[in-house]
Amino acid sequence: MELCNVKRALKIDIRKDISSWNLPSEFQPAYIDYLLSINMIHISSNAAVNALFEKAGSLLSGKDGLLITYGPYAVNGEITPQSNIDFDRSLRSTDSEWGLRDTILLEKVLMVELQNNTYLFEVIEHQFNNYWRDNAGPSGKTLLTERSGMRMACDRNYVYVIGGFAPLLENLLAKEVWRFNVLTNTWELMSVPEKDFPEELASFGSYFFGGSILSEFYMFGGTAVPFGTRASNSVNLLKRVKNETFIWKRLKTVGDIPVKQYGSCLVYNNGKFFVFGGTTGWEYNLEVRSLEPVFDAEKNGGDRLEPIHWKWTLLHDGSDLNGRYRHEAVVVDDEIVLIGGGTPEWTSSLIDLLIFNVSESKFRTQITLPDIDYGYPVGRLYYGCVKFGDCAYILGGCTEKSVMHFMNDRIILRPELLQDCWQLDLKKWRWKLLPGQLNQKLCFHAATVTPEGCIYVFGGTTDERFEKRTNQLQRYWIRPPSLFYIAARAVVNACPSLSKRFPDIALTNIFDYLLSSIS
Repeated sequence: MELCNVKRALKIDIRKDISSWNLPSEFQPAYIDYLLSINMIHISSNAAVNALFEKAGSLLSGKDGLLITYGPYAVNGEITPQSNIDFDRSLRSTDSEWGLRDTILLEKVLMVELQNNTYLFEVIEHQFNNYWRDNAGPSGKTLLTERSGMRMACDRNYVYVIGGFAPLLENLLAKEVWRFNVLTNTWELMSVPEKDFPEELASFGSYFFGGSILSEFYMFGGTAVPFGTRASNSVNLLKRVKNETFIWKRLKTVGDIPVKQYGSCLVYNNGKFFVFGGTTGWEYNLEVRSLEPVFDAEKNGGDRLEPIHWKWTLLHDGSDLNGRYRHEAVVVDDEIVLIGGGTPEWTSSLIDLLIFNVSESKFRTQITLPDIDYGYPVGRLYYGCVKFGDCAYILGGCTEKSVMHFMNDRIILRPELLQDCWQLDLKKWRWKLLPGQLNQKLCFHAATVTPEGCIYVFGGTTDERFEKRTNQLQRYWIRPPSLFYIAARAVVNACPSLSKRFPDIALTNIFDYLLSSIS
């Protein structure tokens, strides 16, 4: 039977050289966007599996090419349900090389490729939403300039960049909130009144509530310019009040209010925020405080849901610990894991990590396990960090001042900038070097991870003197994107007029717009 919209099937031995396949012109190497393997890669021989990965690397386009496999796999040696166990046994009884593949074995195939190849994060060329450019007035001519020390947030549709030190701007600090549409790959500057922004917009701690839509972005501390001379101990909230409208609000705080500082980290667990460490610019600490809302039980209706103030509580004074800043933290059950950070002269080891038990208000030390082939990541600060599932990811950064430079008969110590990216399994406490690197050595950048499992990294400093900055946006998938995302991207790429006709088209509304365009 002939299908009018399906190409004639080709019989290919994937183990043979591509030149013998007699491929049609549209399927030449480096030309294919997607390869889909259904019910084969998970059961085939070792030679076929290795060949598929090798050939996919040649056939797929370098920018967005994806190899997608479909079928049952073993996960950490376990096969489910019973029907797949029986199927695996049947295959192996015929040929011992066949049978359901374990995902760990596939990862090893990729790591073998890593030894001979370097995979860089994808750098996304800046494009701007044309509707915003044409209708946003003077701000439509604003550029997303180089910056560092900003923070990021995300929801299902957008990646957000908030604040940062931007030396090309008149005020040096970016009183801006930019958002990047993950479907159309376009930027726009959000309309947030500049007068409402906090002043201390570099190296602040942050936490956001995203999911399907960004609702609240909290920031603590931070510094203005010159760094350290104008620090903050305020808590500010960027809150969504309407679909596309945000306002800034400074929270009223009482209790054990911390000193003005920057470089702290802010996390959230069980209804409370927790702040760890920071610096005044001269002194470093590892104090731990909680921040929780206080409500008026006598108020009625909606007013009852609005806190009358927020209360700081000192949980640990950090007196027996080295102070640090520009560290990050992730929550694991009732504990908070501190990762990296330090001072310009000292960085915390990543071999053993400090963990704060919330119930007991005590620190403990957790020894981690090395990557079997690559050991431990070097200690670092000014890096990016995200958590996805049961894993934390650290991205780039720099070491303490340890590299000697000879200048005018003097020895000057400078840091070493880093490009590597690591995964920490928070269940097994094992490090793993990722098969991807940042596009360049980078520190003071920002990072976030979308609900789809894509890490985005923006901006940062690119030299050891901390003088040069970038406005690059780069991304890296830590798991394959969903078929929904792939299909939506294919639609907007094939029909660029959709973005012009519907300037707010996004992942969550694309099919509504498609239906309206054909009705």
